[in-house]
Amino acid sequence: MDGYFYSILFGILTGLLFSYVFKINSVKTADSYTYSILNMNTNTFMKMMLIFITFFLIMVIGSLSLLIRDVEYPLEYPLLFTVETILTGILPASTLFILYYLRGWRITTHIVYAFILLAFKCMVAHVLLQFSGIYSSIFKSPTF
Repeated sequence: MDGYFYSILFGILTGLLFSYVFKINSVKTADSYTYSILNMNTNTFMKMMLIFITFFLIMVIGSLSLLIRDVEYPLEYPLLFTVETILTGILPASTLFILYYLRGWRITTHIVYAFILLAFKCMVAHVLLQFSGIYSSIFKSPTF
């Protein structure tokens, strides 16, 4: 069995464990969409978990990027790498505007700031994934 199998198995078991712990420790609140988990609002808990996971993954991929330093593709095709970095940031972040439009909300400066932050995070992740060698291992030979 390879690493993918063990990773998927670990994810499933961890998810089941957390689901069980949250089920036995959760308390319904006045809001029908919110529970209290370990004396913490679920919205606050989810925000904290997302921030923790984001910083943890950036640190891991950043460390790999410093060790491996795969800059062959960006040096060979700087314009293409720049364009794909910009698209990798803007396209996923643009779903925020679609989501707000479909739900009938106005576009405010807060949403624009969220768009900029999400686009920046996606661009940084793309650059770090390139420098860590993941893209070179997935895409064996350049297409251009």
